[in-house]
Amino acid sequence: MEFADADAWALLTSRTVGRLSVMVDGHPDIFPIDYACIGQTLVFRTDVGTKLRAMAHDQHVAFEVDGHTPSTTWSVVVRGRAERLPGSSELTDQATAMLPPWVPTESFTWIAVHADSLRARSFEHHLPIGRLDEAGALTSRPMTLPRRTP
Repeated sequence: MEFADADAWALLTSRTVGRLSVMVDGHPDIFPIDYACIGQTLVFRTDVGTKLRAMAHDQHVAFEVDGHTPSTTWSVVVRGRAERLPGSSELTDQATAMLPPWVPTESFTWIAVHADSLRARSFEHHLPIGRLDEAGALTSRPMTLPRRTP
């Protein structure tokens, strides 16, 4: 089921962590970020590094957030343009109040993602949420990965 834009923004606003996709050396890469929705703009902070360099080279980005209820799983994908924000602006002031930093640092850059397109969908569960165990049976507990031997 597809959602109207207003419902998609409501879903985006209901979360604070998502995944940002940028092009790095000609290949897509994905980074977890904490973000705030301010109006119809996504705002996040980042330090100097791969994301910031990638967005300076190509400002086109994609962002995805998802969630689930007992009966559905949903996903919202935003495609848009990343813009470096000045250190102090209405957007950065609001975002500062909404987003405590994950890592204590004095050096970061605020980024706004202006949406060019928005797609939100949900899927009804026809099976209980779970994983297949080693024998192929559905279990509600997450699978554990085998331990590596040194």
